[in-house]
Amino acid sequence: MRSILENYIKVAFRNIKSQKVYTFINISGLSIGIVSCILIILFVEDEIGYDKFHKNADRIYRVTETRYFTDVPRHFATSYIPISKLLNKDYPQIKTVRFSKFEGSVSHGAANLFDEKNFLYADSSIFDVFDFKLLLGNPKTALAAPFSIVITTKMAKKYFGDKNPIGKMLMVDSRLPFKVTGIVAQPPLNSHIKFDFLASFSTISSILGKAAMSREAWWAPQIYTYMLFPEKYDIEGFKAHFTTYVNEHIKEWMQDKRHFKLQALTKIHLHSRLEGELEANSSMAMIYIFSAVAIFILLIACLNFMNLSTAKSAKRAKEVAVRKIVGVKRRELIVQFLSESLIFSFLSLLLAFALIEILLPWFNTLTGKELSITKFNGFALVLFFFFFAFVVGLLSGAYPALHLSNTKAIDFFKGKTMQKKGNVAARKFLVIIEFAISTFLICFTLLVSKQLDFMQNANLGFDKEQIIVIPIKDKEVKNDFAALKKLFLSNKNIKGVTISCGVPGKPNNSEFPYKIEGMKIDDSFPNILTFPVDYNFIDIYGLQLIEGRNFVQNDTDKNKAFILNETAVKTFGWKNPIGKKFTLVEFNGKKLETKDGEIIGVIKDFHYRSLHYNIEPLVMEIAPANIFYNSISLKINTENVKKTLHFIQQAWNKVSPKKPFDFFFLNKTLDRQYKAEEKMSSLVNAFSLLAVFIACLGLFGLSSFLVEQRTKEIGLRKVLGSSVSEIVVLLSTEFSKWVLIANVLACPVAWFAMDKWLENFAYRTNIGILIFVTATTISFTIAILSVSFQAVSAANANPVESLLYE
Repeated sequence: MRSILENYIKVAFRNIKSQKVYTFINISGLSIGIVSCILIILFVEDEIGYDKFHKNADRIYRVTETRYFTDVPRHFATSYIPISKLLNKDYPQIKTVRFSKFEGSVSHGAANLFDEKNFLYADSSIFDVFDFKLLLGNPKTALAAPFSIVITTKMAKKYFGDKNPIGKMLMVDSRLPFKVTGIVAQPPLNSHIKFDFLASFSTISSILGKAAMSREAWWAPQIYTYMLFPEKYDIEGFKAHFTTYVNEHIKEWMQDKRHFKLQALTKIHLHSRLEGELEANSSMAMIYIFSAVAIFILLIACLNFMNLSTAKSAKRAKEVAVRKIVGVKRRELIVQFLSESLIFSFLSLLLAFALIEILLPWFNTLTGKELSITKFNGFALVLFFFFFAFVVGLLSGAYPALHLSNTKAIDFFKGKTMQKKGNVAARKFLVIIEFAISTFLICFTLLVSKQLDFMQNANLGFDKEQIIVIPIKDKEVKNDFAALKKLFLSNKNIKGVTISCGVPGKPNNSEFPYKIEGMKIDDSFPNILTFPVDYNFIDIYGLQLIEGRNFVQNDTDKNKAFILNETAVKTFGWKNPIGKKFTLVEFNGKKLETKDGEIIGVIKDFHYRSLHYNIEPLVMEIAPANIFYNSISLKINTENVKKTLHFIQQAWNKVSPKKPFDFFFLNKTLDRQYKAEEKMSSLVNAFSLLAVFIACLGLFGLSSFLVEQRTKEIGLRKVLGSSVSEIVVLLSTEFSKWVLIANVLACPVAWFAMDKWLENFAYRTNIGILIFVTATTISFTIAILSVSFQAVSAANANPVESLLYE
């Protein structure tokens, strides 16, 4: 038995050597398919596993809020400070934790001064609710006292080197001294809560005053609230009455316009696209797309492998005949063919695992993840693909093993095994399926790229080019704005300077209640997104004033004049908005106060948020003081940008030498809003290219086999006067028909799937017939090139040798 197996292995490797092209195509095609599938599985598992590293992830929920302004709801990931206090009082068994985002400078000594963005204020209960690993410090007390701060290992190294940071001081915004009380491990990349610094939440009361932390602070800045329910708690019952419970405690004028819900922690990353998310989330649509791509690629690879294996086996008909004549039994032939097919299949699998180790670092860079086979139940994944390789090997070897071994030896010499129509039809069907999948993926790739291009280049209603934005967080810098502006404008390459609270693409999301002309003081006031700007903001950003006038630099317009967008005017149902009374309503902690003003202008709608969201009512006003602003915008010339940036930094250092200088180009920041789509586009492009490549390999190998089968026919045609071009057209026409059928099948399915995907966007490109024309042209071109090489070779062969073939 051992000698027989050794013989099978020898024959298998002899066939590998004698048929190098088929071997390369078969093994590489299946290997690439397995590699692509494993990479996508790792990616999908990581996405699905977001936040599940917390042991109580299934019992952690986030409080979200929906605000209703007439019939237009806005959904927020944030809530209010008092909610946690209410829950702690009425439901002590439920643990809560609050977060507040912060961006500002952090320093340790004069030399180590950096702008930090991953900074959160958090309750000390964070380590009770979540499983962020505290390496040094007491989890109960680390964030209990005001001005306490816990830092990650990365920040400990950045600010303190190899020294122990516990007890050391960090200065935040050059004025808030924090004491380091703990070191925490870096949060996993598949956590939607990412941070480098955790500062004690109680510090906020020291900054904003005790009123900001009271049970009446429904006016205070919004925060993120998470809840951990005890085991076996009736979570669904609690969720059902949660809005009613909160509304019993909020102000009457807020009740009709506020709905509060609980969102499962494990549903945030793939099912949530609320305003104010801690980070840009993904979507189940992307998971479905990549899962489908993985299945398609693996299917193409399997079809190729089986198609070429069965086609190649026909060339061995005479070998089988000779073996049968010398007495080899049918069972032995079956084992031989199955063994050879399994060897090929497992060689493909081994090559795939080797390629995974080589490609994973590149794939991690592309996706921004830390994927590895061992990280996600690697044994089960390896076991699955060993089983997969075994099944593919069996199926690929089944046809030659069962069919050829059952055929009479005399039939092989008569060539009867090569004439069966069913075999040819099956191969045609497999090629059609392969190219239908390839065309589908090409269509989808073109659409994703088109939608990304649409979002990045759409007319946003404002000028995003040549604008530099400098974030300002420090009170002293805000107060020194006039001096900074004067210095900036002394450079001829700086065309304008303005200040605002947020910028288009990065709005502040602050909403305030307004009393509109005709409303009573006790009515439910609509909350409208409010955009504090400077007098020249509209000019610098190129916004279009369609009614009324712009702001003017006098005290009359400060906090008393308002400019609305078109959507706001339509929402109020006004035909002549100019001069209408418009009153800002504020809650001072005890009672409502009003600040009367009027509408002085209307601007054309512009996209102040990404194209994921619809344009909603917007109010612009002049803030009462610079302290309310957080961004300086500079309009610059395109010449000497590098020198202009150097000048801007020097001017900054003259006015604020102790504050770190930071800036960004607005157009690049706006493009980063579509980072998820950009990542998706890159991945879909890469894997679609692989799918098409695998299909080409299969078509190349199959065309090589089919052309070889017609060697004598080609020789006869040449003897009878057929030209090379006529023979090439003859051989290519049959494959072209297959590809045409594949495109006819693929295009309607692709249109349906693409239309469904576009439903995820508030503003979307049109699908258009050009996508299908382009996809069809690409698939035809690839098919013709794959076949033509074989056809030209056969057509140029010596007809004498062709007629002597076998």
